[in-house]
Amino acid sequence: MIEKGMNKDQLYNLIGRPHFGEGLFGVREWDYVFNYRENGEHKVCQYKILFDSNMNAQNFYWYPNGCNGNSSYSLTADFLFDFDKDTLTEKVKKLLIKLLRN
Repeated sequence: MIEKGMNKDQLYNLIGRPHFGEGLFGVREWDYVFNYRENGEHKVCQYKILFDSNMNAQNFYWYPNGCNGNSSYSLTADFLFDFDKDTLTEKVKKLLIKLLRN
């Protein structure tokens, strides 16, 4: 997992070298382009990492918005559980599996 404070070696081991040549020494910005398919649709996302003066990652940016892969869903407890039960309904289990696969 990419986290604030990681150094360049750690990031290099996770996602490889930057996709663009930003320079040789003291480079404080790495840029990447990721191509993938989502629900059969081709997506292109740009990812930027900015480093502080100690060359530790401090800021992370995705372009366009929505490329970061984070989604949120709100489900009410009435929908998740049957009355007086503490286990998920079969309908909810199937829905969660579907959401996780996307």
